[in-house]
Amino acid sequence: MSDAQQVPHRSTRPLMGTFVTVTVAHTDAATAEGLIDLAFDAMTAWCAEASEWEAEASVSRLSRAPVGEPVALPDPLFRLLLLAHRVWHDSAGAFDPSWLPLKPLWPLLGQSVPPAPGAVAAALAEVGLDGLQLREGEPATAVKRRAGLRLGLGAIAKGAAVDLACEALEAAGATCFLVDAGGDIRGRDEGSGWVVGVRDGRGGDLHSLLHLQRGAVATSGSYEAGFEHEGRRYHHLLDPRSGYPVPRLGGCTVIAPSCALADALATACFVLGPEAGRQLLTRYPHTAAIWLDSDGAETATAGWPAAESTVALPPATGFC
Repeated sequence: MSDAQQVPHRSTRPLMGTFVTVTVAHTDAATAEGLIDLAFDAMTAWCAEASEWEAEASVSRLSRAPVGEPVALPDPLFRLLLLAHRVWHDSAGAFDPSWLPLKPLWPLLGQSVPPAPGAVAAALAEVGLDGLQLREGEPATAVKRRAGLRLGLGAIAKGAAVDLACEALEAAGATCFLVDAGGDIRGRDEGSGWVVGVRDGRGGDLHSLLHLQRGAVATSGSYEAGFEHEGRRYHHLLDPRSGYPVPRLGGCTVIAPSCALADALATACFVLGPEAGRQLLTRYPHTAAIWLDSDGAETATAGWPAAESTVALPPATGFC
């Protein structure tokens, strides 16, 4: 730790369909516990706006809105959609939060055969973030251009929650903390750094360790859920351009200044694969990635840190 008198205090709570752990190092236990509560309050408030499972959340109201009707959005959600639109554009659709019409076709739990091609084609007709217009102003608004457009922020919302928690901690004066939302991680420690593990391409053992002084880490992997059919593995990471799971098996881990950016880029880079993923990351300073396939193959960008290296990225600017 950066100060020998600081002691880490942590709490793990269920949130966003996973377990979230907030760790704060501080000389005073009561102050640390108050900071931890502050971080969870920020994430809980975010979920109330960004979860498609909450009927009254802003993202749900937007999905239900008729074509052409402006929907006022809270500032964090609008800023996140701006980032999502940028990554969608830069990745040529490999990352697309309008993928939600495909979700019912891939329940995975209890599923043993892929959906019919016609059903996939019909759902794909509703997918594409070109169907959403974002308008800055007071208030900022979003307007649907396509009736069937629906948003699911699962590939970026957890990262954003981590960022908002970290922003709340820093605004309250915390200088040594780590927020981990099911593997979407961001931290700060001016000393030796928080030890963060990178999972291998099978989702089991650790591939390597990093020492996180400042920055975020996020992983997208195919090992969470799926089924086998006629010799192929169908998993939960869909290519929103085809409507089918990505053929590759394994995972992609990205480091970036913010967790929302790392989260979105990890998804895009997993879908794109190493060659196109490298090109995507050239658009985003201070980012790097490693692809770890289930067969043991390993590919990394030139900026990926060696094992046990220190990661000290510039401070994030909002979700970027």
